Amino acid sequence: MASALAEEPGTFPFASLGLSPQDFIAQLPVGCLVHDGSRMVYASEQTLALSGYRRDEIEQLPFLKLVHPDYVSRAMELDAHPFSLRQEMQLWRKDQTSTWIEYVGYRIEAGTGIYILAFLVAIEAWKSREAQLARTAFIDPLTGLGNRQLLTRELDRLLLERADSRARLAILFLDLDRLKLVNDSLGHESGDRALTTVAARLRDALPERALITRHGGDEFIVLLPEVSDRPALERIAADLLAVVPKTVDIDGNEVMLTASAGYAIYPEDGTSADELLKNADRAMYRAKRLGGNSFQFHESVREPYNTSHRLQLERELRSALREDEFLLHFQPRISTATNRVIALEALVRWQVPGAKTLLPAEFIQVCEETGLIHELGRKILELVARQLSLLEEAGLTGVRVAVNLSPRQFLHPGLVGDVDRLLFARGISCDRIEFEITESTMLQDSEQVVRNLSLWRSRGVRVALDDFGRGYSSLERLRLLPFSHIKIDRHFLLNLPQERTNLAIVQAVILIAGSLGMQTVAEGVEDAETAELLRELGCHELQGYYFAHPMSSADSIAFIKKHDESV
Repeated sequence: MASALAEEPGTFPFASLGLSPQDFIAQLPVGCLVHDGSRMVYASEQTLALSGYRRDEIEQLPFLKLVHPDYVSRAMELDAHPFSLRQEMQLWRKDQTSTWIEYVGYRIEAGTGIYILAFLVAIEAWKSREAQLARTAFIDPLTGLGNRQLLTRELDRLLLERADSRARLAILFLDLDRLKLVNDSLGHESGDRALTTVAARLRDALPERALITRHGGDEFIVLLPEVSDRPALERIAADLLAVVPKTVDIDGNEVMLTASAGYAIYPEDGTSADELLKNADRAMYRAKRLGGNSFQFHESVREPYNTSHRLQLERELRSALREDEFLLHFQPRISTATNRVIALEALVRWQVPGAKTLLPAEFIQVCEETGLIHELGRKILELVARQLSLLEEAGLTGVRVAVNLSPRQFLHPGLVGDVDRLLFARGISCDRIEFEITESTMLQDSEQVVRNLSLWRSRGVRVALDDFGRGYSSLERLRLLPFSHIKIDRHFLLNLPQERTNLAIVQAVILIAGSLGMQTVAEGVEDAETAELLRELGCHELQGYYFAHPMSSADSIAFIKKHDESV
């Protein structure tokens, strides 16, 4: 075969170039070999360098001896294929080490025989880089612990595995009580050093098979895939909390930290990742409200709240409304057409004096039950109107602000008057505001929902259907209700480039929305690959941590200016 290469160059002008076929192959930046399915009959110098064999050794070697044992069956399948094929595999070297190659094989006829002409492309460096990127994608760079993406992947995997068996697992949500004090008094660099010290202690105190991840800020989440009984969980929580209060020395300053923690157990406290995390978070806040440096199980805060706690929270909410303790954070939405910030979603926060900022899950239900939701809604609209004024002052007149409304708020007859009064007082057009309502709103008085949607549309107010596909999705209702756009539920974006089912659903939602004259917004975009894929699918707007976390009013305006200047 090797001589055939020299004697039958075909139509390629080797002679005019002053090259033999072997000389030509020797100058290729890849390895080349020829085998008959069993024995090697030709190997280029690059192949010898890759494999570590001498020519006299390799040309009598069975071809499969060059293939890592894990890839032998794959190599045999490739060589049996009637056409050309390529495959990544590991080359088995003479010294019994392996190196990654891309194997590109072609079946050729020479004389009366059939041979495989193969090119070997060295990709070890590329595969190492790929593995490194895969590792760093799931690692928190500050603490070295796993990150939110790793937790999501592992928790979703375990829940899928246990959907039938209902084998239990537990989530422990742990939050440092006094890190904000360290940041404020000694600076964020000192806070980061304290955080890394505590993270190392927590990791060392974990039981076998447990996973700890940093959820963001001063929050950690422990995933316990094996749950025996409550006393065992109590011991684990106590052990973890015990390692936190030890003093941390920061540049000669002894800092004492404590932590609060909350448990949620599958399946009793939830069957989805969101539900478990939410309930563990609630339990943690309960521990914090009870003084901190302790842990609680979700049962102690399960809804409905006990009467005394509910009354206390109602009193605190009324006081918070009087004292203007509510504020808004804003998360940008990016247009895929222009790559500019097109809107901000307003997210309410309760800044409890002397305590941690509370998220809506901690107080919205009580607001709904007591009717305080309307007063809170007016307060939010006031803050939105103020933000719109600040945007106009900054010359950002094309940026809208979106507000989440509960069914009770959206159907309340006083909403129109509140919006007119607040926007008119500041000279702001109605088309600068958006409302986001969930699918549960469609289950209310459907005729009234249609009337309200039509009313807002006539005033130029966009109304979005939030979390589409998560709850009571109905294409018939969607056809009848005049939404301006649909927000695709973030769960469908999980591992979107790899999950074919999610990809098909997202693509279908975008197509359906387009056919109904509605735009689409994808929330929960956390990486560049997902963002680019959504652009290709025709999604109109993107929102998520990949672009920005929720931020203060001033920071959001600064972000828009900086982001849009870079476009």
